[in-house]
Amino acid sequence: MPVLKLSQGLLESLNSRGKDKEDFFDSTTKGLMVQVRASGRKTYYFRERGEDGKTIQLKIADADAIRLNVVRELIKQRRAAQAKAALATFANPMAEALVAPPSEPAASSPLLATFVREAYLPFIRTYKRSYSCDVSLLNNHVLPFFGDKQLHELTKSDLVDFINTRRATHKPGTINRVIILMRYIYNLALKWETPGVDKNRVSGTPLLEENNKKERFLTSEEVDRLVYCVKISRNPMLKYIVPGLILTGARKQELLKSRWVDFDFDTKIWRIPMSKSGKARHVPISDSLELLLNSIP
Repeated sequence: MPVLKLSQGLLESLNSRGKDKEDFFDSTTKGLMVQVRASGRKTYYFRERGEDGKTIQLKIADADAIRLNVVRELIKQRRAAQAKAALATFANPMAEALVAPPSEPAASSPLLATFVREAYLPFIRTYKRSYSCDVSLLNNHVLPFFGDKQLHELTKSDLVDFINTRRATHKPGTINRVIILMRYIYNLALKWETPGVDKNRVSGTPLLEENNKKERFLTSEEVDRLVYCVKISRNPMLKYIVPGLILTGARKQELLKSRWVDFDFDTKIWRIPMSKSGKARHVPISDSLELLLNSIP
């Protein structure tokens, strides 16, 4: 069982050294261990002695889900809570009824701002296309309201206050996106077995009704003006782009980023590889659209 001074860089380079699994202990944080399997999977564990003197091994989280400095902070918080409880018990025999045990959420739950900065953002940066949108929602809404709260401290009353405050200045859609984001943050905290998080504090919070669907059709006069502007435009491709949008109902970027290989004229299907939903979708190629595409030089 090697003992190493673990760092994030060293952690990423560890392997099982030909074994099914290998345990690496951290020389900086007593009790912290990383188990590396032959598959490459790495898991944080914490070892300590129980009241009976036997060694207890607690699983913290997968190493690809939470960074090393966050794990160290969680262990530090756990030890601080244990020391506080032990001191209170020594000073007052009745303290067991007054002092929360180490497993109590208040003893080890990290601040929401800390969890977001050290665990959530590094995780979603690796895969989420809307990463910048999450950062904006966090900086403008979540952190100013809830950042200084421990994860277990969030209450339904806090959420109601947030919703009522934001309704005066923001649309229901924005508020709903914040609620959905916070729900996801708590789901991850539960999945990663974050100490102190025993339930999703945002679950059950209803979304606001959104009434922002608008139908807008061009008038005959607007169509004439549009056709005229297309004809006199200096952009030689505009006469293909605008009709293409009208004939397909596609989004502008979907059409501008399309490639000839995406159009199957045999089956008369245009495949959009990555739509706004993150999945491919298919648009029929009408006769008018086919004529338009064939006219492009």
